[in-house]
Amino acid sequence: MSITTSAAPPPRAPRPKAAWTASILIGLSIVVALVGALVPAAGSILGPPRSEPLTIAVGELWGPRVRMGEWWRLLSFAVVHGGPIHLGMNMLAAYQFGFAVERRLGTAKFAQITLISCLASASAVLVIAPEVPVVGASGIIFGWMGLLVPLLDRRALGGFAQIILLNVFISFLPHVSWQGHLGGFLGGLACGALIRFAPQRFGTLAPVLVGVFGVVGIVAVYR
Repeated sequence: MSITTSAAPPPRAPRPKAAWTASILIGLSIVVALVGALVPAAGSILGPPRSEPLTIAVGELWGPRVRMGEWWRLLSFAVVHGGPIHLGMNMLAAYQFGFAVERRLGTAKFAQITLISCLASASAVLVIAPEVPVVGASGIIFGWMGLLVPLLDRRALGGFAQIILLNVFISFLPHVSWQGHLGGFLGGLACGALIRFAPQRFGTLAPVLVGVFGVVGIVAVYR
Protein backbone atom coordinates (compact mmCIF):
# COMPACT_ATOMS: atom_id res chain seq x y z
CA MET A 1 0.00 0.00 0.00
CA SER A 2 1.34 3.38 -0.96
CA ILE A 3 0.64 6.58 0.87
CA THR A 4 0.70 9.94 -0.87
CA THR A 5 1.61 13.12 0.97
CA SER A 6 1.35 16.66 -0.21
CA ALA A 7 4.66 18.39 -0.55
CA ALA A 8 5.23 21.27 1.82
CA PRO A 9 5.15 24.63 0.03
CA PRO A 10 8.55 26.25 -0.37
CA PRO A 11 9.28 28.94 2.21
CA ARG A 12 8.45 32.44 1.09
CA ALA A 13 11.27 34.83 0.57
CA PRO A 14 11.22 37.56 3.23
CA ARG A 15 9.57 40.75 2.07
CA PRO A 16 12.10 43.57 1.56
CA LYS A 17 12.10 46.19 4.28
CA ALA A 18 10.33 49.41 3.45
CA ALA A 19 12.65 52.25 2.44
CA TRP A 20 10.57 55.09 3.84
CA THR A 21 13.20 57.83 3.79
CA ALA A 22 14.21 57.32 0.16
CA SER A 23 10.53 56.91 -0.82
CA ILE A 24 9.56 60.18 0.88
CA LEU A 25 12.45 62.01 -0.79
CA ILE A 26 11.35 60.74 -4.20
CA GLY A 27 7.67 61.42 -3.53
CA LEU A 28 8.23 64.99 -2.32
CA SER A 29 10.51 65.74 -5.26
CA ILE A 30 7.89 64.53 -7.75
CA VAL A 31 5.09 66.45 -6.03
CA VAL A 32 7.17 69.64 -5.97
CA ALA A 33 7.99 69.19 -9.67
CA LEU A 34 4.31 68.78 -10.53
CA VAL A 35 3.38 71.85 -8.50
CA GLY A 36 6.14 73.78 -10.22
CA ALA A 37 4.76 72.77 -13.61
CA LEU A 38 1.21 73.81 -12.71
CA VAL A 39 1.78 77.01 -10.72
CA PRO A 40 2.55 80.16 -12.73
CA ALA A 41 6.10 81.46 -12.81
CA ALA A 42 7.31 83.47 -9.84
CA GLY A 43 7.07 86.72 -11.77
CA SER A 44 7.82 89.64 -9.47
CA ILE A 45 6.30 88.10 -6.32
CA LEU A 46 9.70 87.79 -4.65
CA GLY A 47 11.35 90.92 -5.94
CA PRO A 48 12.83 91.38 -9.44
CA PRO A 49 10.97 89.62 -12.27
CA ARG A 50 11.87 85.93 -12.44
CA SER A 51 10.86 83.32 -15.01
CA GLU A 52 11.44 80.10 -13.03
CA PRO A 53 8.64 78.18 -11.27
CA LEU A 54 7.52 79.53 -7.92
CA THR A 55 8.69 76.31 -6.24
CA ILE A 56 12.28 77.09 -7.24
CA ALA A 57 12.04 80.72 -6.18
CA VAL A 58 10.67 79.70 -2.78
CA GLY A 59 12.70 76.52 -2.21
CA GLU A 60 16.14 77.00 -3.73
CA LEU A 61 19.19 77.36 -1.50
CA TRP A 62 20.34 80.94 -1.93
CA GLY A 63 22.50 82.79 0.58
CA PRO A 64 20.79 86.21 0.38
CA ARG A 65 17.41 84.65 1.16
CA VAL A 66 18.79 82.54 4.00
CA ARG A 67 20.32 85.74 5.38
CA MET A 68 16.80 87.21 5.46
CA GLY A 69 15.68 84.41 7.79
CA GLU A 70 14.42 81.85 5.26
CA TRP A 71 16.25 79.01 6.97
CA TRP A 72 13.96 76.32 5.56
CA ARG A 73 15.99 76.60 2.38
CA LEU A 74 18.74 74.51 4.01
CA LEU A 75 16.34 71.57 3.56
CA SER A 76 13.83 72.54 0.88
CA PHE A 77 16.41 72.84 -1.90
CA ALA A 78 16.87 69.06 -1.85
CA VAL A 79 13.35 68.38 -3.18
CA VAL A 80 13.41 71.15 -5.82
CA HIS A 81 14.90 70.34 -9.23
CA GLY A 82 15.76 72.36 -12.28
CA GLY A 83 13.87 70.29 -14.86
CA PRO A 84 12.75 66.81 -15.89
CA ILE A 85 16.26 65.55 -16.70
CA HIS A 86 17.68 66.80 -13.41
CA LEU A 87 14.74 65.30 -11.53
CA GLY A 88 14.90 61.98 -13.39
CA MET A 89 18.62 61.44 -12.87
CA ASN A 90 18.48 62.21 -9.15
CA MET A 91 15.37 60.14 -8.53
CA LEU A 92 16.82 57.16 -10.40
CA ALA A 93 19.92 57.35 -8.20
CA ALA A 94 17.77 57.73 -5.09
CA TYR A 95 15.75 54.65 -6.05
CA GLN A 96 18.63 52.39 -7.03
CA PHE A 97 21.08 53.49 -4.36
CA GLY A 98 19.00 54.86 -1.52
CA PHE A 99 16.62 51.91 -1.29
CA ALA A 100 19.46 49.40 -0.99
CA VAL A 101 21.38 51.35 1.65
CA GLU A 102 18.28 52.16 3.72
CA ARG A 103 17.13 48.55 3.78
CA ARG A 104 20.55 47.55 5.07
CA LEU A 105 20.88 50.20 7.78
CA GLY A 106 17.25 50.69 8.78
CA THR A 107 15.00 53.69 8.32
CA ALA A 108 15.69 55.48 11.61
CA LYS A 109 19.46 55.58 11.11
CA PHE A 110 19.19 56.26 7.38
CA ALA A 111 16.84 59.20 7.97
CA GLN A 112 19.40 60.81 10.29
CA ILE A 113 22.16 60.25 7.74
CA THR A 114 20.01 61.80 5.02
CA LEU A 115 19.30 64.88 7.15
CA ILE A 116 22.97 65.27 8.05
CA SER A 117 24.00 64.94 4.40
CA CYS A 118 21.44 67.54 3.34
CA LEU A 119 22.58 70.08 5.95
CA ALA A 120 26.26 69.38 5.23
CA SER A 121 25.62 69.97 1.53
CA ALA A 122 23.80 73.23 2.25
CA SER A 123 26.52 74.38 4.64
CA ALA A 124 29.27 73.83 2.08
CA VAL A 125 27.36 75.87 -0.50
CA LEU A 126 26.73 78.71 1.94
CA VAL A 127 30.36 78.75 3.08
CA ILE A 128 31.98 78.56 -0.36
CA ALA A 129 29.45 80.04 -2.82
CA PRO A 130 26.53 81.67 -0.95
CA GLU A 131 25.56 83.86 -3.91
CA VAL A 132 24.92 80.89 -6.23
CA PRO A 133 21.37 79.44 -6.14
CA VAL A 134 21.38 75.64 -5.78
CA VAL A 135 18.64 73.02 -6.11
CA GLY A 136 18.52 69.22 -6.17
CA ALA A 137 18.95 66.07 -4.10
CA SER A 138 22.43 65.22 -5.39
CA GLY A 139 24.08 66.51 -2.21
CA ILE A 140 22.12 63.89 -0.27
CA ILE A 141 23.02 61.20 -2.80
CA PHE A 142 26.70 62.12 -2.43
CA GLY A 143 26.20 61.82 1.31
CA TRP A 144 25.00 58.25 0.83
CA MET A 145 28.13 57.55 -1.22
CA GLY A 146 30.38 59.05 1.44
CA LEU A 147 28.61 56.94 4.05
CA LEU A 148 29.70 53.70 2.36
CA VAL A 149 33.41 54.53 2.11
CA PRO A 150 34.24 53.48 5.70
CA LEU A 151 31.73 50.60 5.63
CA LEU A 152 32.83 48.68 2.53
CA ASP A 153 35.60 46.12 2.54
CA ARG A 154 38.69 46.68 0.40
CA ARG A 155 37.45 44.65 -2.57
CA ALA A 156 34.06 46.35 -2.73
CA LEU A 157 35.62 49.76 -2.19
CA GLY A 158 37.83 49.29 -5.23
CA GLY A 159 34.81 48.97 -7.51
CA PHE A 160 32.90 51.67 -5.69
CA ALA A 161 35.79 54.10 -6.18
CA GLN A 162 35.07 54.10 -9.92
CA ILE A 163 31.52 55.29 -9.25
CA ILE A 164 32.84 58.02 -6.97
CA LEU A 165 35.38 59.19 -9.56
CA LEU A 166 32.70 59.36 -12.25
CA ASN A 167 30.54 61.49 -9.99
CA VAL A 168 33.49 63.72 -9.11
CA PHE A 169 33.90 64.37 -12.83
CA ILE A 170 30.18 65.20 -13.12
CA SER A 171 30.54 67.60 -10.17
CA PHE A 172 32.76 69.91 -12.21
CA LEU A 173 30.49 70.14 -15.24
CA PRO A 174 28.88 73.55 -15.89
CA HIS A 175 25.85 74.42 -13.74
CA VAL A 176 26.64 71.63 -11.25
CA SER A 177 27.32 72.54 -7.61
CA TRP A 178 30.55 70.79 -6.68
CA GLN A 179 30.30 72.58 -3.34
CA GLY A 180 27.01 70.88 -2.54
CA HIS A 181 28.36 67.50 -3.66
CA LEU A 182 31.50 67.91 -1.53
CA GLY A 183 29.56 68.95 1.56
CA GLY A 184 27.10 66.09 1.26
CA PHE A 185 29.91 63.59 0.74
CA LEU A 186 31.76 64.80 3.84
CA GLY A 187 28.58 64.66 5.92
CA GLY A 188 27.93 61.09 4.86
CA LEU A 189 31.58 60.19 5.39
CA ALA A 190 31.36 61.42 8.99
CA CYS A 191 28.27 59.25 9.53
CA GLY A 192 29.98 56.22 8.03
CA ALA A 193 33.02 56.72 10.27
CA LEU A 194 30.77 56.85 13.33
CA ILE A 195 28.95 53.66 12.33
CA ARG A 196 32.25 51.89 11.62
CA PHE A 197 34.29 52.96 14.65
CA ALA A 198 31.73 53.99 17.28
CA PRO A 199 28.40 52.38 16.35
CA GLN A 200 27.06 52.51 19.90
CA ARG A 201 27.49 56.30 19.94
CA PHE A 202 25.84 57.05 16.61
CA GLY A 203 22.44 57.74 18.16
CA THR A 204 24.03 60.27 20.51
CA LEU A 205 26.37 61.99 18.08
CA ALA A 206 24.08 62.15 15.02
CA PRO A 207 21.99 65.00 16.52
CA VAL A 208 25.26 66.81 17.26
CA LEU A 209 26.19 66.63 13.58
CA VAL A 210 22.74 67.92 12.65
CA GLY A 211 23.25 70.91 14.95
CA VAL A 212 26.80 71.59 13.80
CA PHE A 213 26.02 71.61 10.08
CA GLY A 214 22.82 73.59 10.60
CA VAL A 215 24.62 76.27 12.62
CA VAL A 216 27.53 76.42 10.17
CA GLY A 217 25.13 77.02 7.29
CA ILE A 218 23.25 79.80 9.06
CA VAL A 219 26.36 81.50 10.46
CA ALA A 220 28.07 81.37 7.06
CA VAL A 221 25.56 83.74 5.45
CA TYR A 222 26.18 86.42 8.10
CA ARG A 223 29.96 86.47 7.87
